[in-house]
Amino acid sequence: GSNPETLLGSLLRIDPTPSGDQPYTIPPDNPFASGTFGDGIVGAPEVWAWGLRNPWKIAFDPVTGDLWIPDVGQNEFEEINVVAPAGDTPAGRGADFGWSAFEGTERFDTDVADSGRTTAPVLTYSHADGCSISGGVPYRGAAIPELSPAFVYSDFCSGTIWALDLVGGRNLTLLEGFDSVATVRSGPDGELYVLERSGTVHRLVAG
Repeated sequence: GSNPETLLGSLLRIDPTPSGDQPYTIPPDNPFASGTFGDGIVGAPEVWAWGLRNPWKIAFDPVTGDLWIPDVGQNEFEEINVVAPAGDTPAGRGADFGWSAFEGTERFDTDVADSGRTTAPVLTYSHADGCSISGGVPYRGAAIPELSPAFVYSDFCSGTIWALDLVGGRNLTLLEGFDSVATVRSGPDGELYVLERSGTVHRLVAG
């Protein structure tokens, strides 16, 4: 994840339109479209951002354009990352999220150098509260007005639905008792849906 020259541990951005004998083309504004980025960092042209371990269901905020990336941890911590667009540049361009130098905000692989340009997570939680973050989505729907705006997410082991309040910064427990949550997503209607591993889908509504 700490090496943007590999496609593993990275977010990739391509144009799926073939070109000649190539199966896809590289958008010209990708950070490594010309081979290097910033202060001479070398990377694969497909890479948009790197330093991730196992991002699970990225999501864009339809209002702000912010990019949210829940990232499954290794031994101790789960994390949520968020990056904002910069002017006309989409969110996350050239971001380094720190893995495997860091797990969450804690040092992990001490033999991997701290790049000094790591984007720190906006929230972490330990494996005392779960084992594998199950995606999430910024809520901008209408069915639960008191919840907007918030980033709503879950964990595969805990079965708890949390909401990170985007105004007050509070991390709130919404619901408990779900079974092996695979992901939390918004539907075409903008409302929240929770998918359990069994295949059951729940729609969240105001209580």
